[in-house]
Amino acid sequence: MTRSHAHLRALAQAYPQAHGRKLSSALENEFSGHMKSALRFIATGVENDGDGIYRDVELLEDSMKGLGTKDEKLSGLSSYLFYRPNCIPLLPLMYLMPPVYRVIRSHWNRSRFENIKRVYEQKFGKSLLARVRGETSGNYGDFMMAVISSSGSSTTLYHPSLASPGNFPIPAAPPAAPPPAYGAPQPPPVVQYDAPSPQIIPISVQPPRSPRLVPPIEYATPVPEDGPLLYLGVLVPPPPPAPPISDTLPGFDARRTAEVIRKAMKGFGTDTKALTGTIAPLDAMQVDVLRRVYESTAGKNLVKAIEKETSSWYEYALRAKILGPVLFDCWLLHRGSAGLGTHEDILTEILLDRTNSEMRTLKTAYRATYQRDLTAIIRSELSAKTERLFAMALVANRDETEYVDQARVQADVKALYEAGEGQQGTDEITM
Repeated sequence: MTRSHAHLRALAQAYPQAHGRKLSSALENEFSGHMKSALRFIATGVENDGDGIYRDVELLEDSMKGLGTKDEKLSGLSSYLFYRPNCIPLLPLMYLMPPVYRVIRSHWNRSRFENIKRVYEQKFGKSLLARVRGETSGNYGDFMMAVISSSGSSTTLYHPSLASPGNFPIPAAPPAAPPPAYGAPQPPPVVQYDAPSPQIIPISVQPPRSPRLVPPIEYATPVPEDGPLLYLGVLVPPPPPAPPISDTLPGFDARRTAEVIRKAMKGFGTDTKALTGTIAPLDAMQVDVLRRVYESTAGKNLVKAIEKETSSWYEYALRAKILGPVLFDCWLLHRGSAGLGTHEDILTEILLDRTNSEMRTLKTAYRATYQRDLTAIIRSELSAKTERLFAMALVANRDETEYVDQARVQADVKALYEAGEGQQGTDEITM
């Protein structure tokens, strides 16, 4: 858990070259239970595209395959108990795997989400939009369609693949504009899939240091220490107890949006079309401003107002969107560790793929929201080697350099093989 992401990408490429099988397959054969799924999540995140696109596509499909979606297999009381904050689930949380939380968590980074949709269609021969449309219905289905279809700008600083042509089988982006005439000034290279927007900050890509490695990135606009942070690849406000950055955003009329939402929930009945059309396209910074402006103008907490006026999975989806990336992850962790049993897949997907800064942001936000220490909560829910794995992740001291020591990579390949496939039994600590 201390190896850099660049090192793990190189390791995932070197292991099959040396031993003829993917690293994830080797780990699956040596472990079982939660440790198996956790290590597979890490390994598949650095295989193929090197950024977890293919892994996340498989997770989305897993949420929907079989007889009905995972969220619709449990209806009525069981689903109600899961997302109502003051209720304890009566059924094992392992069965509550709605695609809504995976879609919402993926969609914040619009550029990355476009890649996910392209890979999904390439792999399964059907668009993600059509797949989800066939598995959902009612207000909930309408909201999910609006979220998946949203192509508005997002405050994105991180690009998904960053791969040179031929490095990984990411589907091609839409055709770029023709190059400038010979002799004309050449613009700096910009990785961009979404349409240009004032809120999209361009990213420059350096030449790769190795033909097998994804090149490092540079942010064209550094993020100030006292300003927004990066989480899930997008700008988010600093978590409480830090003061809000601003109640205004360029191009976003928070007061008008809050008024539309207030009117949609005023009186008898709820205008769900207005709620869906207003909330679904918002980005992470916009929902943060909206929550504060709504409370100051309407005198109510927006999440509680949504909870009162809506129900079932539609309420769950609205909550996921309104809370924003950080607070929704906090809420998922809180619900995933509440009551009897532990929703281990949620812990894995939220905690084992974070940068150091993201992990610190998450822990700060969790303590401010629930007045409890996230590390202590997670350690109380897990045991043995699984507890140790997550404790290492929660420390947030991963090497984040882009330099890859190929000799160290080969040493790790050798050590992993000798600890697993190369002997009888498994040296789990080494692996």
